[in-house]
Amino acid sequence: MSHCARTFHGAWWFTACHESHLNGRYHRYPHRISGDGINWMTFKGLGYSHKFTLMMVRPASYSVGRGAPDGRVAGDSRSTLYAPPTVLTRVFISQ
Repeated sequence: MSHCARTFHGAWWFTACHESHLNGRYHRYPHRISGDGINWMTFKGLGYSHKFTLMMVRPASYSVGRGAPDGRVAGDSRSTLYAPPTVLTRVFISQ
């Protein structure tokens, strides 16, 4: 891929061209071009387009609580909730 943002019509969040695309286009039905919808690879894959996303930012000092269902918490690089220590972000995806 020469330019991920141009190819997938997005402006950010591309690592290894890409594993998530929260600014993608909503597709009512499964789509043929992998990753051009509102996608999160580890949650339903790149062929599924979520209806919407909601991104929220909290201070790093905010307590996350119990963390992810698998026991991981924000700040743990193995977690899908990972964020740099200065900013805590949580991403919620529709089901």
